[in-house]
Amino acid sequence: ITSCHDCPDTTPSVDNHNELIKLKIHNSTSHGIYVETSHNLLEESEIYNNAKYGAHFFRSGGNTVNSNIIRYNTFHDNTTNDGWGCGLLLSAGTDNVAYNNIVYGNFAGLCLQYRSVNSSLYNNISRNNANYGIYVGNNAESSRIANNTIYNNHAYGIFVGDGSRDAAVHNNIVYQSSKSNIYLEPADQTGTIISHNLTTNPNFVN
Repeated sequence: ITSCHDCPDTTPSVDNHNELIKLKIHNSTSHGIYVETSHNLLEESEIYNNAKYGAHFFRSGGNTVNSNIIRYNTFHDNTTNDGWGCGLLLSAGTDNVAYNNIVYGNFAGLCLQYRSVNSSLYNNISRNNANYGIYVGNNAESSRIANNTIYNNHAYGIFVGDGSRDAAVHNNIVYQSSKSNIYLEPADQTGTIISHNLTTNPNFVN
């Protein structure tokens, strides 16, 4: 599913206000969903087994991807081409938000990248991803990562680097990451604030 691919940098033509609800999107040879526009809702959908990203909110060379809401979805087992990819990417715009999603089995779970400004990830579960539970980088600015459960990812639980600026990471449970539960790249991030995160055994019942 592609929303306004390569559409012009004008409004309101790039403000589509689409609602994508209760979908199953799978086995694409590219991304499951590719969105370049603003004010869209993705809700209660299952997105899985796609060759690249599960859901790709991005525009090359433009910041037209604003105020999208992604909630109550499951993103799993994407990036089947063995490349770099995310279950969900939010980028190329401001005020995007993802909450109450379940993400597992991807190269990276949840990503804020590529000119993302003031975007938020909260109340999500990101587990058993091949490299990152949450990845913040590629010049993301003022990212907010809060109240997520991030468990058993095979490199980093939360990674902040690659030019990230002024991220806030707080009130998350991050445990059993192979390399580091919360990693701030020393040479390539600035202004990150981390507080009130639990990185010891949370004693999950099941």
